[in-house]
Amino acid sequence: MDLRKASRDPWVWGQVALVALFAVLAPLLPRYVNLGNADYALNRVDPTWIRALGGLMAAVGLVALQYFDAKARAEERWLIERYPEYQRYARYVRRRVL
Repeated sequence: MDLRKASRDPWVWGQVALVALFAVLAPLLPRYVNLGNADYALNRVDPTWIRALGGLMAAVGLVALQYFDAKARAEERWLIERYPEYQRYARYVRRRVL
């Protein structure tokens, strides 16, 4: 990481200012807020639903990973068939970005 370049970047300074703002304001926020009669209506979260949704989202994520991996392999086969020089290029480029 180039620290000189990062120190000149306004986005980096914006992030530093945002973190500093939260660090100053967080202790001033109340620890518990009572909403009166609306409190029960807004905080009726059943933990079993949250766990079920978490498991469902994990399953959907795994299926999506498999789908996009197969799609990328098919597209690479297509690229190699159409552009033979792509195979040489693919050796130098990482397969996954994230």
